[in-house]
Amino acid sequence: MSAGYSPVDEGLVPDSDISIVVQGPLQRNGGEIRRCLSAIARHLPGAEVIVSTWETEDVAGLVGCRVLQSPEPSGIYDISGNTINLPRQVVSTLAGLEAATRPWVLKTRVDVPLASRAMTLATRYGEAVPLEYRLFRRPVVVPSLFTRNPARVPFLFHPSDIVQFGLRADLLEFWGGPPFLKADLLIAGRPSLNPFGNYVGFTQQRVVPEQALMLRWLRQRGIEVTLSRPDALTRRNATLSERILLSNFRILNAERAGLEYPAHFLRVLPALKTVYREEEVPMIVRDAYERPWRRFTIIWLRKYVLWLATPSWYVATGNLLLRSISPRLAEYARAAYRRVLGFRRDATH
Repeated sequence: MSAGYSPVDEGLVPDSDISIVVQGPLQRNGGEIRRCLSAIARHLPGAEVIVSTWETEDVAGLVGCRVLQSPEPSGIYDISGNTINLPRQVVSTLAGLEAATRPWVLKTRVDVPLASRAMTLATRYGEAVPLEYRLFRRPVVVPSLFTRNPARVPFLFHPSDIVQFGLRADLLEFWGGPPFLKADLLIAGRPSLNPFGNYVGFTQQRVVPEQALMLRWLRQRGIEVTLSRPDALTRRNATLSERILLSNFRILNAERAGLEYPAHFLRVLPALKTVYREEEVPMIVRDAYERPWRRFTIIWLRKYVLWLATPSWYVATGNLLLRSISPRLAEYARAAYRRVLGFRRDATH
């Protein structure tokens, strides 16, 4: 990457400086934890390995790692039928980060084994990034899945939370903070059934988990941002989102991030087309700093004028229509859709 507003790579971090936090339920019957630990031993043999899971998990026979077991929080339930597992994800991730003893941490999930060490990049800020936008000590590396590009789907402040690599101190600040309450994540009352500009379908979610994490972190850094719903759009928020996200997170294209993704990640075709591509980041972030009106116009047009060319809008609108015709039919359709995509009831978070 060239110097400017986007992060600059400085090479791979030595294994001896890295702790790996593997978080979530172990899913032993499917062999996920064994595959995950085997991949770590193959690609980062000198790293410290911490498995952060729940008290109810069977951890017998795990070797080559330190195991942490925490009480499992309950999820938060949306009117759509989705379970928001953010409280679980935060508990297991934070426990692992606090236990890590090395300066760099790779935070991953049990069901996302490594295929290489490509994520373990040391980065620095682009020389043009103003000091007030340098919120980490060093930019954090994330895969493009699912770091949303609001010009493709209007979700602001949405870095990937699947796998992250950065300084332990930075990740502790990002994942730390007051616990999430139901009121932080859900709005009261019934969702709007108006399809115009609606990219979230039938839901009470005020923000999705990725947004909730980032907005809490910004609030702790003195930057107040409020979203009325996950696809809420204002010029100020759009500009701020891209300046902060694209300067503070180094995005690696999913296919070269060195990760093996769960099959259902790669089956949601509309979602795969809504993320940033690393080759386009330098131009986008330059516009966000130097020509924010131009970038916001593109985002606004896609949300309110060109929505008919956006697959995500059709998915959300189909959800709204089914809910308005027959909530029970919508539940059956949702369950069938999740079965086809291979989602599990016991989310990895």
